[in-house]
Amino acid sequence: IPTAAISEIPTAAISESPTATISEIPTVTISLAPTISPESSSSSAPSISSSSAPSISKILKLSSVPSSAPTSINCTDPETRERLLMKSFVAISGEKSFFDPNSPQSKAAEWIINEDPLNVNPCTFSGLAQRYAMVVFYFALDGDDWIYNEGWLGGTSVCVGWQKVSCDRDGLVSSLLLSRNNLVGKIPREVKELTGMQLFQAHDNEISGRIPTEIGLLQNMVGFDIESNKLEGELFFDEVFELTNIQFFRASGNQFSGTVPWNNVITSFPKLKQFWIAKNR
Repeated sequence: IPTAAISEIPTAAISESPTATISEIPTVTISLAPTISPESSSSSAPSISSSSAPSISKILKLSSVPSSAPTSINCTDPETRERLLMKSFVAISGEKSFFDPNSPQSKAAEWIINEDPLNVNPCTFSGLAQRYAMVVFYFALDGDDWIYNEGWLGGTSVCVGWQKVSCDRDGLVSSLLLSRNNLVGKIPREVKELTGMQLFQAHDNEISGRIPTEIGLLQNMVGFDIESNKLEGELFFDEVFELTNIQFFRASGNQFSGTVPWNNVITSFPKLKQFWIAKNR
């Protein structure tokens, strides 16, 4: 990625060879969700078998499920519950995501349907999309082997006891602090459901592939730090410029390629304070 003269970027501090640690990003004030109470708890994240992942036939039957569950439907009936949950998951990820029983989406669906101690009711549980996205993220990035994964895949809200996760007062995930945590894999596009995200720190891991374009939907994002991973492809795709609240953008030490549209950086990131993109292609 070509380096421009700093004088061309009057509104942002740019370091070509950052040596600072993550502690230099000012702490974002995030209020925890005090009103969410766990129904049950689990201190460790279990390994999930994919042998009973949702079948294609069940997905294809989803068309017979009403778009909204009328009061006459028994949402706790096991078959009805599974069909309603799968309908929600397919709406987020698409049918093709479930063709492979070992995909992160299939594993997440299997866990929520059959193994989640919280036993969510698809007709009344308001945090279903967020919970599903977090579980997909866990499986997509090999969560069983993380250094810090206590509480993940436990029987509580994601805001209570899921290590390195913080939420706002509305119960929306507002930060994931997962740096140096042995994350291996690709960021799933289901992160689009984490609409309250303000701070995403995942530097010094083994994250590969491309940044999903859906990241542009997280318009509350203030800090985005993916330094020192194995990410590739274009860094400055159109959707990334939707992050108009971004202040700290760190992507050095990856394998990104392409040019830097400086005019877009200046106009789309008016609050930018740190912009690190050195050591890429």
